[in-house]
Amino acid sequence: MKVDNADFTGKVIDFTLFLAEQGFIDEMAELPKWQTRTRVTYHDPCHLKTQGIVKEPRALLRALPNVEFVEMDGASSCCGLGGTFSVYHYETSKAIGARKIAGLEESGAEMIATACPGCIMQLQDVINHAGLKVKAVHILDLIAESVGITLPPE
Repeated sequence: MKVDNADFTGKVIDFTLFLAEQGFIDEMAELPKWQTRTRVTYHDPCHLKTQGIVKEPRALLRALPNVEFVEMDGASSCCGLGGTFSVYHYETSKAIGARKIAGLEESGAEMIATACPGCIMQLQDVINHAGLKVKAVHILDLIAESVGITLPPE
């Protein structure tokens, strides 16, 4: 039996697009900026970059009152995770990810945000290997913080 998922898949969009369409980004931009903001840069996950979703995540980060957004060189380069690629080719995966470090360091960011849980794991691994004090986070973590939601400790 063949299942036709076209009706469903045509309705699925990235959350940053959804928030932009709902006016959330504009609403967040109107909030007063916090006195102490976290310097955050952004990593483009491959699955969003290939769909052309690059402006919305940045617009969202720029709008958050708790974030000082800074762009980094190499933001759109792959982090090296690639699904199971990093499991079967860890050293190569780590080398690909390590290319992100120079841009991250130059940005002066305290955090690197992305919209991909896999990228978060990969980025944190290469950050740890480089000895940096930068935390990889999901954009949703920063949204939660901006609206006063305290996340449980890791």
